[in-house]
Amino acid sequence: MLKQLSKIYHHSLLMMKIHWQAYLSLSITIVISLGLLLGILFYSDTTYFNQNKQDLSSPPNIIQPTISNSKSSKALQTLAKKYDKAFTFSWKTGHIQMHSYLLKNVSLNALAYFVDQNFFDYPIYHQGSFKNLSIIKGRSFTQEEVSTKKKVLLIEEKFSDLLFGKEGAIGKEIRLPTNFFTESLADTIIPYTIIGVVKSYDYFPSNILDENYSALGNIFLPLNALSDFKGLNVLEDTLLVADNEEVAQSIGNALTMEGLTYISSLKLQRHALNNYLEMRKNQTPLIITVLIILSLNLFALHANVLKKRNQEIAIKRALGASKGSILAEFFIEGMIIFVINFLLVNFIIATIGIVWYYFNHIKFLDNIKTILITSYSINLYLVISLTLTLLNSLILAYQATRVVIIDAIKSE
Repeated sequence: MLKQLSKIYHHSLLMMKIHWQAYLSLSITIVISLGLLLGILFYSDTTYFNQNKQDLSSPPNIIQPTISNSKSSKALQTLAKKYDKAFTFSWKTGHIQMHSYLLKNVSLNALAYFVDQNFFDYPIYHQGSFKNLSIIKGRSFTQEEVSTKKKVLLIEEKFSDLLFGKEGAIGKEIRLPTNFFTESLADTIIPYTIIGVVKSYDYFPSNILDENYSALGNIFLPLNALSDFKGLNVLEDTLLVADNEEVAQSIGNALTMEGLTYISSLKLQRHALNNYLEMRKNQTPLIITVLIILSLNLFALHANVLKKRNQEIAIKRALGASKGSILAEFFIEGMIIFVINFLLVNFIIATIGIVWYYFNHIKFLDNIKTILITSYSINLYLVISLTLTLLNSLILAYQATRVVIIDAIKSE
C-alpha cells in the first residue's frame, strides 16, 4: 500500500512539473486568496489589541469612582473594609502653574499628584482606560523621604525632555510655588529635587509648547507633602483593588445603590470583548466574499488543469488504470499544491510582520505597536485552509475520474 502511494506521489510530482504553467496559475490564486485571508485576520487582531491593550492588560478587579471627590473616596474605603480581599489607596491632585527658571518665557502647567508608595504599582483610570504610570528613570519615594517630608518629586517624561534634554533630570531641581493664598508666588518658591521620571501617558511631539509657551504635564510628590502647599485646591481619588471578580462586582453594586458612578477594569474588559465580537461580525461578509471568489477561481483553474491532461487520463484508463488510482493521484496533487502554498503564505505574512515590527521599533519608539494574532483567528484560518484543501483536492480528483476515455482521445 505504502509502495503504491509512494509511486503515485512521485508520478504526481512529475506531472506537476510537466504542466507547471497550469499549476502555477492555480498556486498564484491560492497564495493571493489565503494571503488576503490571513492578512485580514492579522491586521484586525493587531489593530484591536493595540486599541484595547490597556484595558486587556489591566488587573481584572479594580474600581475607581468617575467623580473625584471625598464622598466617593470615603464610600469606596468604607466598602473595602467590609471585605478581607479588597484594599484601597488614595491620592490627591491639584493644578500648579509656574514660571520655568530653566527656560525663558516658558510656563509649566503641571497637574500635581500627591501619592503614596502604592501609586505606581497599579493602573489608574485616565482618558478612557486604566493606564500604568511606569517609572522609566530613577526611582519612587523611600519611606524615609515620605516620613521626613523631604523635598523630592518625580516628573513626567515630557517635562524632563523639555527642561533638561539629553542631560537628564535625575538629581536636578525644579522650583514650585507653595502658598496659593497670596498672588506674590515668588516669595513662596521652594526647590524640589527630581528623583525619577515617569513615562508620559501618550506620545508627545518634540515641541510640546502651546501658543502661549505653556507646557502641560504631570509631577508626583509624596502624599504628606500636600501640607506644604497652602491654599492649593485639590481633588481626591481612590482606587480599589479586589482579589476576585465576585468581591469587585459586589462593591460595584453597592456603589450603584448609593447613587455613585464608577468605572471598573471588568467593565472595560467586557467592552473590549464586545468590540472584538462586533469586529468579527463585521468581517464575516468580507471573509465569505474572499472564499466565494477563491472557490470560483479554483473551480475554473481545476478545469483548465484537467483540460490539459484529458488525453493522459484517457490513456491511463485505457491501459487499465482504475478510477481509484486516478482519484488518488489527483487528490495527492491537490494536497501538495495546497500544502506548498499554505506554507508559502505563512512565510510571506510572517516576513511582512517581522519587517513591520522592526520598522515600527526604529521609526516610532514612543508609540510602539504590538503584532498579534489571536488563537481564534489561527483556528479559523486553519479550519478554512484545511477545508479548502480537502474539498478542492477531492473536487479535482473527482473531476479527473469523470473524463470519458473515447471523447478525450478524439479531442486530440
